[in-house]
Parts: sequence; C-alpha cells; structure tokens
Amino acid sequence: MNDFHKDRGILRSLAERYSEIAHMDIQKERIERYYKTNSMEEVRPIVLVDEVPWGEIKDDELICRCENQELRGLEWQLRVSLYKWDHFQADYVIAPVFHVGKRIGSSGVGMGVKEDLMAGSTGTYIVSHRYKEQLDTEEDLEKLKIPVITYDREGTEKHAVISMYIS
Repeated sequence: MNDFHKDRGILRSLAERYSEIAHMDIQKERIERYYKTNSMEEVRPIVLVDEVPWGEIKDDELICRCENQELRGLEWQLRVSLYKWDHFQADYVIAPVFHVGKRIGSSGVGMGVKEDLMAGSTGTYIVSHRYKEQLDTEEDLEKLKIPVITYDREGTEKHAVISMYIS
C-alpha cells in the first residue's frame, strides 16, 4: 500500500469517529448552552480546557502517523479534538463541520518583534517572552506602518483540497 492510501486510511478513520461524535445530541445541547450564556441567560457556566501542554502528553493516541507533512497537520487537528473528547471534554463541542483556515499574508507593521524567548525543556510549545523596547523616541513611531493584508486564494484552496481528499 502506498503512502497516499495509507494516509487516507488514517485520516478517514479519524474523520469517521470525529463525525460520529459531532452528530451526537449532546453537541446540540452544549451549543444551546453557549447561546444562552452569550444571551446573558442564567445557566451553568461553560467550562473549557483550552491551554493544554500537548508537548508534555506522551500518549500513542497523539502520535501522527501520516507520511505526508501537510496531511500531518490535518491529522493533528483530528487527533487533538478526539483526545480532548476522550479525556477532558468538559463543555467542548465537536461541530459537524471541519474548518479550513484561510491562508493570509501581511506586509507587517514596519518592525519585527525583538525578544528573548525562555523555552522550557518539557517539549511544550508554550514559551515565555521578554520583549525589548523599540520605541524609544517620537521618531521611532515613524517606523510603524499600516500593514497590507493579502488573501492567498491558491494556498487556501490547496489546503481545502487536502482536507477534502480524505472523504
């Protein structure tokens, strides 16, 4: 079996489970609570676990197995969603859609970030930052520019096709 079929099999299996969970009645109930909460109705507060040290969790369920690097990103999204569902779902909602983010670019604001990163040694992606002052004088403000944001239609469509290829 070549990599294409192997990767597609991996993703289809994950997507099938994702879809089964997404169509459970509990999802509709939780979404309704979100609406009520946002409408300021008095309901039980929504509980979410968002900051997870993924690099510190050593579990076979989170190991990506796809060979294609672009597909590994899609696989990771599915594995993380399923892991959260299985281990700490709280009021987590798995919606019956899978979002493909738009690819955008930016010209920047005229200067980059100057910082010292203080990364831990546990494998997590979360790091501390110590930012360096860059706007010492009034003249330094002239370095700032309004960014030009561009939409990468080709990149977005390519990513959407990659996401759809598991179906």
